Amino acid sequence: MSRSKAGVDLIDLMDAHAQMRPSSKPTWGAVSDFTEDTKMSNFGLEDGGCPSGMVPIRRASDDDRIQAQMLSKIYAPSIHPLSARPEPGTHYAIVQTKTGPGFIKYHGVGANISVYSPPVVRSQYTLGHIRLQDGSESTQVGWMDLVNGNWWLEVSNGSDFKKVGFWPKIFFSGLAEPAPYAACGGITYGKPGELDPPMGAGYYPVKDTRFDAYCANIAIVNQQYKFVSVHVEEFADTDAYRVKDKGIRRSFGHLAYFGSPGGRPSSL
Repeated sequence: MSRSKAGVDLIDLMDAHAQMRPSSKPTWGAVSDFTEDTKMSNFGLEDGGCPSGMVPIRRASDDDRIQAQMLSKIYAPSIHPLSARPEPGTHYAIVQTKTGPGFIKYHGVGANISVYSPPVVRSQYTLGHIRLQDGSESTQVGWMDLVNGNWWLEVSNGSDFKKVGFWPKIFFSGLAEPAPYAACGGITYGKPGELDPPMGAGYYPVKDTRFDAYCANIAIVNQQYKFVSVHVEEFADTDAYRVKDKGIRRSFGHLAYFGSPGGRPSSL
C-alpha cells in the first residue's frame, strides 16, 4: 500500500516487518571512537515525517530515472572489482576486504567518511562510499540486525548515532545472509571518450586529513557481532585514480585516503 505526500510517496512496509529501531546492535571492539566534531545533518521530512508504519520514498523525476539507470550500471559488476569487468568508463580507488574460501563474512561495515562535491557533468558520477556486497546485491552502508536479518543504517556526528532506517531482509537473496565483501573509497563513471570526472577532494592524496578525501575508523561487524578492524587491500584500476591505506593512525583508527583531479580521457 502507498500514499501520497508533497514530493514523496509513502510506502507501507508492514509486510516487511517494519521496525522503529533495531532489535540488536553491534558493539565497538578494537577500533577508535569517531573523533571528528561535525554537525549532524537533518534527516526526515520538513513537516514532521510519515504516519506510523510508513516510509518516505522520493518521487523520481525524468532526470532521476536517467541518473538511476546510469548508476545501476556502475554497480552492475559482480562481487569484486578485480574479478568482474565493470561498465566501461567506471573507475575505482578503494580499500577492500579479501574474499574466497576461508575468509569470514561480515554482518556490517562502518567508517567515518569525508564528504566532497567535485564538479561533474550530467553523464557522470563521482562517489565516496562504503559498501557491503554479495554477488549483484549490495548496500552502500549498513549493518545486519542479528535478530531478523534487516540491514540498518545509522549516522554519527562524532558521539551520538541517529537511526536513519533499514533495508528489509525480504528484499534480498544473497544479502539475506552476512556479506562476503566490504569496501570503502571512491568510484567514478564517465562515458568513454569524455574526460574522467574528479574524485574525492579533486586531487591526488597528499596524506593529510585536512585536505584529502578519506575513510577513517574503517571497521567491519564480525561473527561475534562486534565492530573490529580488518585487513584490507588497496585497489585502483588505473593510475588516474589513487588510494592509500595508512592502517591504524591514532585517533583516526584505520585510515585510507583516495582521490584524483580527473581530466584524462575516460578509458575502458
